Amino acid sequence: MQDKILNLRALFPTYNIDGYIIPSSDEFNNEYLPKHLKRLRWLTGFTGSNGLCIITDKFKAFFTDGRYLIQAETELGDDYQIFNMTNEDYTKFFTSIKGSKLGFDPNLLTKSAYDHYCSLAKKLNIELIPLPKNLIDEIWLDKPLPKKSNIIELGLEFVGLSREEKIKQVLENFSDCADYLLLTSLDSICWLLNIRADDISYTPFLLSYLIMDKEGNLELFLDQNNQDFQLKNIKVRTFKELKPYYLELVNSNKKIALDLTSCSYWFFANAEREQIMSISDPCQMLKACKNKVEIKGFRDGHIEDGIALCKFLFWLEQNIDNGINEVSAAKKLLELRKEQKYFQYPSFGSISAFKQNGAIIHYHPTPRTCLKLTREGLYLIDSGGQYLNCTTDVTRVTCLGESSQEQTTNFTLVLKGFITLSKAVFPVSTTGLQLDALARYPLWQHGLNYLHGTGHGVGHFLSVHEKPNNISPAKRSYVALKPGMITSIEPGFYKQGEYGIRIENLALVKESLYSGFLEFESLTLAPIENRLIDINLLNNAEKTWLNNYHEKVYNNIAPHLNREEKKWLKDKTDPL
Repeated sequence: MQDKILNLRALFPTYNIDGYIIPSSDEFNNEYLPKHLKRLRWLTGFTGSNGLCIITDKFKAFFTDGRYLIQAETELGDDYQIFNMTNEDYTKFFTSIKGSKLGFDPNLLTKSAYDHYCSLAKKLNIELIPLPKNLIDEIWLDKPLPKKSNIIELGLEFVGLSREEKIKQVLENFSDCADYLLLTSLDSICWLLNIRADDISYTPFLLSYLIMDKEGNLELFLDQNNQDFQLKNIKVRTFKELKPYYLELVNSNKKIALDLTSCSYWFFANAEREQIMSISDPCQMLKACKNKVEIKGFRDGHIEDGIALCKFLFWLEQNIDNGINEVSAAKKLLELRKEQKYFQYPSFGSISAFKQNGAIIHYHPTPRTCLKLTREGLYLIDSGGQYLNCTTDVTRVTCLGESSQEQTTNFTLVLKGFITLSKAVFPVSTTGLQLDALARYPLWQHGLNYLHGTGHGVGHFLSVHEKPNNISPAKRSYVALKPGMITSIEPGFYKQGEYGIRIENLALVKESLYSGFLEFESLTLAPIENRLIDINLLNNAEKTWLNNYHEKVYNNIAPHLNREEKKWLKDKTDPL
């Protein structure tokens, strides 16, 4: 890694800069990346999905969120100063590079991200300099080549709306204010065109850009490898043609609608301010609010996913003494998911974590860290699947032997917050920010908390982390929840060096029986470990909710299990 840093620093004089900014995102603002765009991972070895690195002649600074702090310390070592980017303390680093010139790739920072860093930099006389080349690409000599995509079109039996119907909906959101709409979010493009691909591990995205005019004509920009792909009434062009075409529109004084939170800074920097119409990507809210066909897919898909997960948890208890480790356990769960009709592949790398590894919020086992599972300690499994009819994400913690009173108490506190939010009834226009405290309150009363959001949106055979809905204390949670949205509900507690607890279901936002109010419908179907529940800490309403939930799990999953599995599930879902 040190040679890579030296090679990067050697380029600084050529571009007259004192440092360079490397975000984890790519040209499409992706969370998960294809191999040839994992620049931050190549440079630093960090394997998380959210990070930013600043390399100067003297410093190596790394910024990430609470999910990855322990992981960053482990993977990066002592060479880096590591900061929590969700904590204002990280701004202290910038005082140490006051007056510096920092280079960056204008294709990798969104306009909103650029504005954020720019406002901070100006206070300290730090100059942000967009560079014509990506410096990591300059030194990454064995960089993988992009592969040809496997692209599929989804039928109406899965998506519910035709491409033409979706285009009409999008036109209603921008055609009055601009001549063209530029889409750079891959989930928006795949949703709009009813296509899926395999350019990114775990996420069925096609690397692409899309430009739509106010008559609904579409131009799709793809890698050279995919120029044989055809869609009716859509012109397919190469990536190399995108910027010249965009500049042609700019030079023709066309007004272009862009989303500053997803489009790269380059598009804003290469147009006059009056030509840019800053709008929210119109696909995002349309996509987030699932239609009836998609909702049915989520309900059906979670039965399939629940069958696999229940079979896995039964298998785990029966075979715990047979040398299972974190990796082999995750492989077994994948095998069981593969038996389901519409399963395609995992929706993310499984977090299979035993004992102290469970305290690393986004832990993934490696040969060096992989632990053998025993009857002493808590095992956390956070996993999900991509199905043709839905995307799943679920976390369960199981106790394979004896648990301590502390573990049982903390598990029950997490469960209380989980139930409180799951059974919440709330007014229309309520935001995720307003709901977040419901899940944390029982932990707060004991001086405990967790350093991640409580819930994230989930796509329909798209991204397991979908915008715009979010349940967390962060500003991005100002979006109001709406009927048809899918969200995770996943409070947790983590004791570093000892254990981790997280309970996660996916839930559908739907109208309540009370006019003007909304509620959640739990979609995930898997038992919550009853051996870790201190029943004395639950009130009657919480017991009733859990008993009703477990009854729903048993009724939906038991018919698909064998006799022994069914008996096991009955024990796990018996009323408290």
